[in-house]
Amino acid sequence: MSELRWAEDVVIVEQPEASYAARMPDGPIWVLEGSAAALVPRPGAHFSSEDVADAACAAYEGEEAEIRAGVAVFLDALESLGLLERG
Repeated sequence: MSELRWAEDVVIVEQPEASYAARMPDGPIWVLEGSAAALVPRPGAHFSSEDVADAACAAYEGEEAEIRAGVAVFLDALESLGLLERG
């Protein structure tokens, strides 16, 4: 289990309808809505993929293995965009 964190230059703006994440100063801006906005901890927090998957399983009904797989894909996508870092 490796620790995750938002990249140092990422800024998150939270609004009622969505959260917006961007690497500053050049962006682009990514929109996080629904479960994507609700599940990932706020900047400054250190967390594991298991932490996020556990929160998703507790918050949403469905097959646990499918939820965990979806969380893994989502976190990998945030990492590939440079928004999350491991370690």
